[in-house]
This record gives sequence, structure tokens and C-alpha cells, in this order.
Amino acid sequence: MDLSDCRSLIDIGCGNGALSVALAPHLETIVALDYSPAMLDVTRHRAVEAGTGNVTTVLRAWEDDWSDLPVCDVAIASRSTGVMDLEAALRKLDRQARKRVYLTAPVGAREINSSILEALCRPPAPKIDKPDYIYFINLLYRMNRMPRLEFISHPRSEEPKTDWLGFQRNAAFFLGQLSEPEWERLRAWRELNPDAPLFERDQQHWAFISWST
Repeated sequence: MDLSDCRSLIDIGCGNGALSVALAPHLETIVALDYSPAMLDVTRHRAVEAGTGNVTTVLRAWEDDWSDLPVCDVAIASRSTGVMDLEAALRKLDRQARKRVYLTAPVGAREINSSILEALCRPPAPKIDKPDYIYFINLLYRMNRMPRLEFISHPRSEEPKTDWLGFQRNAAFFLGQLSEPEWERLRAWRELNPDAPLFERDQQHWAFISWST
């Protein structure tokens, strides 16, 4: 990111504050937004640990009113644009930036390993083409912006090495609530396939999109 001549930044969907805290030494003011109070607690804790006093947290969702938020030199949204109305979100993001916007968007979509679904006696997942980075580019073009596009490699080679508890957390997040018999079948599958990934097709890349306002 180009932070030259910039003093303030707003981080939309800041999550655990990783970017807000990392960027704090380079700017005078950071405004970190998230819809999760727990994530904002983590952000504040990390800011204190890092000794940064210029990170302000705000409880706010994409769908909320942003009229009271400050316009900053830079606006960022890292892996946080999973919204129903993407064009409205991009316009809100654009309005919060005095100079530049940076965001990451998915490239392609994840697909759960079909053998896991078979082991759980679940039907194959429907093939749904979710809007990825191309949709972002088209919307920005319609907004009369000239976006720049790069790609960030995101290897997932660590997943097969995840222990059972880690695999269980990931499976619960992406498969939803499982019954006790389903957990037993999943664990049996895992024991037979210790190196098999949760995803047949994973998120190997993210699009890094930026534009000037």
C-alpha cells in the first residue's frame, strides 16, 4: 500500500486488528470498524500490547449508518466484503477515503472435499458461482474508478497437518452443525485420510484491488 502523504486510515471489517495495529506506527490515526464486539476487544488488546495509542475502535457493520464516521486518507477492507449488496459497500468504502482504497477479494470459490460429504451421507454441495474479484472490477468500472489489480498467493499446505481439534473447528465452521453420528463418521474418515484436505478446491489466491478516489 502507498501511504505517502497520508495521516489517517479506516479499516473496515478489522477483525482481530492485525492490519490496524501493524499500520499504526506509520499513521497518526487509525479507525478500526467491525460488527463483532469480541473482535474489537481483541483489537484493543493487541493495540495495548503493541503500545499504540492511535487506534480507535468502532462497532459498526457494512449495513449500518456511516454518516458519523470520519473520512480518512486511506480506506482498507481486507477479506471483509462478503455482503449482500456489494455495490453499496464499495460506494461506502469509496466515500470514506480521501485519497486511496485498498481491498482484497476472493479468486474463485472453495469446494468441500466430496469424499467428506459422502462419509457424512450428505448430498453433494450445489455448485454456486459466487461473485469474485471480476465482479468487483466491473462494479468499480461502473463507478468511474480505474482499479489496479494484483494477486496474492495464499497456499494452504498447512491444513492437512492440522490436528483433530483444529480440523474439527474448521469443519464445524464450513459444514455447520453436525450430529454426534456425523462427528463419529467424520473422525473415522479423518483417521483413514490423515493428509486429505477439507477442501477439494481451496482459496489459493486473493485479488489485491486498489484505486484512487
